[in-house]
Amino acid sequence: MKKSLLYVAASFILFNPVIAESIKINQKTINVHDDSGIEIGDSEEIHIQKQNKDYHFFIGASINGNFPLYSEYDLYNDVFGYGWGIDAGVRFRKDKYIYHPGIKFVFEKLYNAGEYDYTYYDPWYNTYTFNLDIAHTIYGAIFDNYIKFTNWQNGNSFFTVGIGYGKINSKYEISDFNTDAEDKGNTVILTLGTLSQFDNGLGITFDTKYFIPDNETVDFILTLELGLRYSF
Repeated sequence: MKKSLLYVAASFILFNPVIAESIKINQKTINVHDDSGIEIGDSEEIHIQKQNKDYHFFIGASINGNFPLYSEYDLYNDVFGYGWGIDAGVRFRKDKYIYHPGIKFVFEKLYNAGEYDYTYYDPWYNTYTFNLDIAHTIYGAIFDNYIKFTNWQNGNSFFTVGIGYGKINSKYEISDFNTDAEDKGNTVILTLGTLSQFDNGLGITFDTKYFIPDNETVDFILTLELGLRYSF
């Protein structure tokens, strides 16, 4: 009987370290799951930090289609043109708020083509038609208003409405004679669009811009723009 008791006690002493090691291994396994939970927490922390910033600087670029209307009745332009633009600015207030003011500086290059009818006395009245290459260079500043309408896990979506003021330089090149003419002036800028802003800094913009110049040749320009933005 004593031998049996000694055998049981010895077995317990020998297997006790093995049980302890097994418990340690299980604890390590549990810690791996905990680490996974910590990583999720870090991602959430980044989201919270982005949401709590008081200002968001950004730079962006866009491509556009444009629809100009000209004051010069002897100019017959293509209805549709194309172009590109760059911008930079800042959006204020924390993302938890609905309304955000902002300031944006823009530079736009718009291209179009057309024909111009010119009539002169030589000694009869003759009308000549010239082919035109048209380019508009626009730059200015816009006061933006952002209105948040969606708050999702990794970002936010905003409606944007803006009003601004800038300069426009319209250049008309007569390709037949390799000559050109310029018409400079000021322009009011009205904007309406959307912004989808992600926590990683990337954003997608859809904008409509309305340019109302005071120069002699252009009445109105409408642009439809698709762009990318990076906020930091």
